[in-house]
Amino acid sequence: MEPEQTSEELVRGQAEIWQHMFSYADSMVLKCAVELRIADIIHSHDGAPITLSQIASCIDSPSPDIPYLTRIMRLLVRKNIFTVHHPSDGGESLYGLTHISKWLLHGSDISLAPMILLQNHPLMMAPLHCLCKCVKEGGIAFEKTHGRQLWDFASQNPEFNNMFNDGMACAARIVSRAIMTGYKDGFGCIGSLVDVGGGTGTMVAEIVKSHPHIKATNFDLPHVIATAPLIDGVCHVGGDMFQDIPNADAVFMKTIMHDWSDEDCVKILRNCRKAIPEKNGKVIIVDFVLQPDGNGKFDDVGFTFDLMMMVNTSGGEERTELRWKKLLEEGAPVYDGVSHIAGDMFHQIPNADALLLKWILHDWSDEDCIKILRNCRKAIPAKSGKVAIVEIVLHPDGNGTFDEIGLVFDSVMMAHTSRGKERTQLQWKKLLEEGGFPRYKIISMPALLSIIEAYSE
Repeated sequence: MEPEQTSEELVRGQAEIWQHMFSYADSMVLKCAVELRIADIIHSHDGAPITLSQIASCIDSPSPDIPYLTRIMRLLVRKNIFTVHHPSDGGESLYGLTHISKWLLHGSDISLAPMILLQNHPLMMAPLHCLCKCVKEGGIAFEKTHGRQLWDFASQNPEFNNMFNDGMACAARIVSRAIMTGYKDGFGCIGSLVDVGGGTGTMVAEIVKSHPHIKATNFDLPHVIATAPLIDGVCHVGGDMFQDIPNADAVFMKTIMHDWSDEDCVKILRNCRKAIPEKNGKVIIVDFVLQPDGNGKFDDVGFTFDLMMMVNTSGGEERTELRWKKLLEEGAPVYDGVSHIAGDMFHQIPNADALLLKWILHDWSDEDCIKILRNCRKAIPAKSGKVAIVEIVLHPDGNGTFDEIGLVFDSVMMAHTSRGKERTQLQWKKLLEEGGFPRYKIISMPALLSIIEAYSE
């Protein structure tokens, strides 16, 4: 039975629903302020507060409706986007800028005005009406609404393409400031860089401006590159990142991966890997990292962006750190001193002085583990080789911190694998002997896993 709610809680809940219901009006009023250039008008008066009459006189209209403007300003003041001062002598109210409205200035390096116009355009808003349909039927909301996917639509509609590029460019300028401050040392050792999905080149232009020694390439779809301006030190190249990426010391990708599914991201990452040097190449990814329980300034925005990715892209999404880790591992990034080799451990294992198996053997039956161990035995030197196995060692009657969890993991192996299991020390001893390792030692750690060192002699 649900606990009875107080009348105050119910009223508060009702008020919040009303706020959610009409939150679209907040966005539309914000868009209106950008279209009327209200922040720019106040800013043009040296940023000093001005009257409503002064604002109206600068609006591009022969006869602006003052009552309309009054009510729009009232809501914008309520939202702290502008300030209002009512003179004690009864004179006209004075409206001023705030730390929020400064982000609405056109032509400013820290303006979000083009992004506001893009995200609140009817073409971008319409797909949101298909959310319920997508839940029931699947598919991409943008495609259901406009008959084609976002990138195809942009390539066929120059006006929308320009608006989209302007929105991305303003976001790039803002992010570039943060990157140039927080990652300024990351570009020093790079001789060449390719900005994949770099749009019209705003981001890479900022990088080259701060690091003129870098030979830079701006890489994007041909219809995007067609509108890119000439930038000193930057070569614009049209192409498809799913086919091939230009070679460089480093690959840079800003808010690209969130547009694509995991499978597509892995394809992109593998092409990145081909494009950079094997030993000292790197990929720089600038994207959201979702914090599900976070309370940072941008944590809520991350979840809103995730919804927009669902609506506008084919499988795109924002990801948590754990999801990023999995994606990068599947994309086979380059690590200094590490070679990636594909193969089958049941058939053959590459030769080495030592082998590491972390959480591998618990996935397999005893028979399969013996096959793996015998291949390990063949891969290492007969006298000095060893295998380091990182696994759970069960203590059925133990009362250690992780002993009970080990038994739970054993149940999970039983449910999810083909005869995989966790093992006791006695079972490990039997398995290792049959696999060709008569000598071993177990190294306990203050963790769930132990290290089992197995020696060939």
